[in-house]
Amino acid sequence: MCHANSTHTVPPQRGFTLIETLASALILAILSSIAWASYRDVLLRAHRGEARTALLQLQAAQERHYLDHLRYSGLLEAAPDADGLGLAATTQGGRYSLHLALADDGQHYVASARPASGSPQAADNTCGQFTITESGDTSATSAVCWP
Repeated sequence: MCHANSTHTVPPQRGFTLIETLASALILAILSSIAWASYRDVLLRAHRGEARTALLQLQAAQERHYLDHLRYSGLLEAAPDADGLGLAATTQGGRYSLHLALADDGQHYVASARPASGSPQAADNTCGQFTITESGDTSATSAVCWP
């Protein structure tokens, strides 16, 4: 039985409205995209060392070859007993491909490392190429790439 003077109170509803849920999801999506871009940039910078290391190993192999033959080799992958350096054409992690240009007199070379086709490193627009010469001169696409 209901009295005329009695009031019924509705208990407060708990939970989130659809608008609140969508706003939270949007904020989370924006923060995630920012975090992912930053993480990707960190990975690209970290893997640049792979190119520098491979070029320094190539330079050391060239110096060994020069000691034996009094000239540098233009053959990156050929075995040392076949006048080559015996090195792979890609870096250990497969992120960079190595290239070797030898002068006709065999006294000068330029070795370079470029992001391998299809590699995640191909997205590195800042440091697209690293080079080293027989005299130890190093260069890269940007000054920040090879300090």
